Amino acid sequence: MHITKRTHALNERGIAHLLLPLLVVALIAVIGGYIFLKGSPAATVGYTFKSGISTGKTNDCLDVWHDGSTLGTTVDLYTCNGTAAQQWNINANGTIEDANGQCLDNWKALKTNYNPIRTYTCSSTDGAQQWRLTGNTLYNPMTGKCVDDPGSSTTNGKPLELYTCNGGKNQTWVATKIGTASTPPTITPTPLPGGGTPAPTPAPTPTPTPTSGGVITAGDSKANCVALKGGTDGEVSLTNLAATEKATGVTYNCLETFANPVDNWNDWEAPWQFTNDPSKTASGSWENWLATGHQMILGVDLIPQSAPGSSNGTSSNPSEWETACAAGEYNSYATQLAKNLVSYGAGHIVIRLGIEANGSWEADYVGTATSEMSNWAKCYDNEVSSMQAVSGASFLFVWNPNVCTLDLPLSDWYPGNKYVNIIGIDAYDADCHDSSTVAKEGWQAYYTDSSSYPGAGFPSLSNIEAFAVANGKPLSFPEWGTTSTDDGTYVTDMGQMFKSDNFSFESYFDVGDDGIPQLGSSIPNSTAAYTKEFK
Repeated sequence: MHITKRTHALNERGIAHLLLPLLVVALIAVIGGYIFLKGSPAATVGYTFKSGISTGKTNDCLDVWHDGSTLGTTVDLYTCNGTAAQQWNINANGTIEDANGQCLDNWKALKTNYNPIRTYTCSSTDGAQQWRLTGNTLYNPMTGKCVDDPGSSTTNGKPLELYTCNGGKNQTWVATKIGTASTPPTITPTPLPGGGTPAPTPAPTPTPTPTSGGVITAGDSKANCVALKGGTDGEVSLTNLAATEKATGVTYNCLETFANPVDNWNDWEAPWQFTNDPSKTASGSWENWLATGHQMILGVDLIPQSAPGSSNGTSSNPSEWETACAAGEYNSYATQLAKNLVSYGAGHIVIRLGIEANGSWEADYVGTATSEMSNWAKCYDNEVSSMQAVSGASFLFVWNPNVCTLDLPLSDWYPGNKYVNIIGIDAYDADCHDSSTVAKEGWQAYYTDSSSYPGAGFPSLSNIEAFAVANGKPLSFPEWGTTSTDDGTYVTDMGQMFKSDNFSFESYFDVGDDGIPQLGSSIPNSTAAYTKEFK
């Protein structure tokens, strides 16, 4: 943990997209009782979709992230800018096509809430790409759900999701014809022959409104989370949660918990958070926490301690388990873990896979040989691929080095952008060299550790942030906290970095273990600083 000046991780895209010719060749067609604009064979783009959320600033629009043409590119919210990334054809066959010739897609055709909206090869027979414009909502008939801006965000780059239709402004997408100064009439169902009308968009429960910091996404969502001491059976301790919220003034939408280390594969496949508590519907159960619109961050090692070569096993030889895992021998365990999580109602949680694996105290310690680091990354890739392939799975994965630990080139054991959604940094209030606090040495030295560890590969705060920026990934602080002193300076500086740079979430380690004091009266300066920065 250390530093010089901070590199802001906000990826400013600017107006870098090439504008397509704004020639609109349109044919109005009535299909299945709905009006669509048919695009020309040359894919002339006719519409933008403006969000119903208004904050007095420039409107936000339905956007293809970085105007990406890769299959599976995220569809996000971004300030309306007239670029090709925000131009769409509303085709007569029910698909909505972007400027790259790919279509708006309910990813993997899943019917669960929170499922990502992305782009994919157009297919008029794919129910995941059928959309109806009813009452300014983008409604998917196959699922009966709508394109949703989670938490009514106005954050650029916020990934959009599928969610139960509720008629809210965060599900309002006003189709605006390109080249006109005003919004055209809302595209609504045309009366069917015989006087009938298409079934209205269902409107049950509203999207859960996130509290301080919003919902965790693979973008600059800045969600505030906390790790708490659980109840006797590992359930959510609502008493502890209430105490922390009272001490800080922050209301938490997400909690962090740890399913590591575990002894064997059976325990690895079935996290104790969901198996210890017999009362699955009780208010303190993790199932109920998730079912009521909250989020969970789950720490999981790549392997249990019984795996051959585990650093907590008998031989302590990482290459043993890494070679097997890289060859796909553990894929079935990852598949079963994902199936179990989906069955618990936890198919959309955030998973810190391979926590702090650059630390030799972890069962899945990466090792120092180039071959070990390479196989560790391949193991990670295999497990992520296996888990995401399970029906109902829509996890976010965090790759999470521990700051200050081993001078291993980050790129040598990075799993790759396809398998990582968020990059995490565990950064407690202790200098890498002599454990000095930020109050003692200053933020600059803490952030870079340049005085003792000048190498670009060393996992200092500054190097990890630069690595995240280079890979286009948001950062997170999955674990952080003051150590033995009441260091309000550290909390303030961490808060400032979190607010100014590209951060998905932060989670203060408020468990009361490992020498990390809990927020409250025992550390009044740190608690006051926390409230100021995060409330």
